[in-house]
Amino acid sequence: MLYRLIKYICEYKGIEESDINEDSNMIVDLGITSMELFEILCNFEEEIEFDEENLELFICETVGQLAAILESIKFNEQGEQ
Repeated sequence: MLYRLIKYICEYKGIEESDINEDSNMIVDLGITSMELFEILCNFEEEIEFDEENLELFICETVGQLAAILESIKFNEQGEQ
Protein backbone atom coordinates (compact mmCIF):
# COMPACT_ATOMS: atom_id res chain seq x y z
CA MET A 1 0.00 0.00 0.00
CA LEU A 2 2.84 2.42 0.82
CA TYR A 3 4.41 2.16 -2.63
CA ARG A 4 1.06 2.60 -4.38
CA LEU A 5 0.24 5.62 -2.22
CA ILE A 6 3.64 7.21 -2.87
CA LYS A 7 3.34 6.58 -6.60
CA TYR A 8 -0.14 8.10 -6.72
CA ILE A 9 0.86 11.16 -4.67
CA CYS A 10 3.84 11.72 -6.98
CA GLU A 11 1.61 11.59 -10.04
CA TYR A 12 -1.04 13.77 -8.38
CA LYS A 13 1.38 16.44 -7.14
CA GLY A 14 3.87 16.17 -10.03
CA ILE A 15 6.87 15.35 -7.85
CA GLU A 16 9.62 12.75 -8.17
CA GLU A 17 9.40 9.51 -6.20
CA SER A 18 12.85 10.24 -4.77
CA ASP A 19 11.38 13.34 -3.09
CA ILE A 20 8.86 11.40 -1.00
CA ASN A 21 9.08 8.62 1.57
CA GLU A 22 7.05 7.22 4.43
CA ASP A 23 8.27 9.97 6.77
CA SER A 24 7.25 12.80 4.42
CA ASN A 25 4.84 15.17 6.13
CA MET A 26 1.86 15.58 3.84
CA ILE A 27 1.30 19.25 4.68
CA VAL A 28 4.80 20.57 5.40
CA ASP A 29 6.87 18.52 2.94
CA LEU A 30 4.36 17.84 0.17
CA GLY A 31 1.95 20.77 0.46
CA ILE A 32 -1.13 18.54 0.41
CA THR A 33 -4.29 20.40 1.40
CA SER A 34 -7.27 18.74 3.08
CA MET A 35 -9.16 18.86 -0.23
CA GLU A 36 -6.24 17.22 -2.04
CA LEU A 37 -6.08 14.54 0.67
CA PHE A 38 -9.75 13.83 0.08
CA GLU A 39 -9.13 13.52 -3.66
CA ILE A 40 -6.16 11.22 -3.06
CA LEU A 41 -8.28 9.01 -0.79
CA CYS A 42 -11.01 8.85 -3.43
CA ASN A 43 -8.50 7.09 -5.66
CA PHE A 44 -8.50 4.17 -3.21
CA GLU A 45 -12.28 4.16 -2.66
CA GLU A 46 -12.91 1.20 -4.99
CA GLU A 47 -10.92 -1.13 -2.79
CA ILE A 48 -11.48 0.52 0.59
CA GLU A 49 -14.88 1.66 1.77
CA PHE A 50 -14.69 4.88 3.76
CA ASP A 51 -17.19 5.96 6.40
CA GLU A 52 -17.39 8.23 9.42
CA GLU A 53 -15.41 5.72 11.47
CA ASN A 54 -12.38 6.34 9.25
CA LEU A 55 -11.85 9.94 10.33
CA GLU A 56 -8.29 9.10 11.40
CA LEU A 57 -7.44 9.19 7.69
CA PHE A 58 -7.78 12.95 7.79
CA ILE A 59 -5.60 13.55 10.84
CA CYS A 60 -2.52 11.53 9.95
CA GLU A 61 0.57 13.60 9.30
CA THR A 62 2.91 11.40 7.28
CA VAL A 63 2.59 9.31 4.16
CA GLY A 64 3.56 6.24 6.18
CA GLN A 65 0.80 6.83 8.73
CA LEU A 66 -1.77 7.20 5.95
CA ALA A 67 -0.57 4.03 4.23
CA ALA A 68 -0.74 2.08 7.50
CA ILE A 69 -4.30 3.23 8.19
CA LEU A 70 -5.40 2.41 4.63
CA GLU A 71 -3.84 -1.04 4.96
CA SER A 72 -5.53 -1.57 8.33
CA ILE A 73 -8.95 -0.61 6.94
CA LYS A 74 -8.44 -2.90 3.94
CA PHE A 75 -7.36 -5.78 6.20
CA ASN A 76 -10.33 -5.30 8.54
CA GLU A 77 -12.78 -5.22 5.62
CA GLN A 78 -11.33 -8.44 4.22
CA GLY A 79 -11.66 -10.08 7.63
CA GLU A 80 -15.34 -9.15 7.83
CA GLN A 81 -16.19 -10.88 4.55
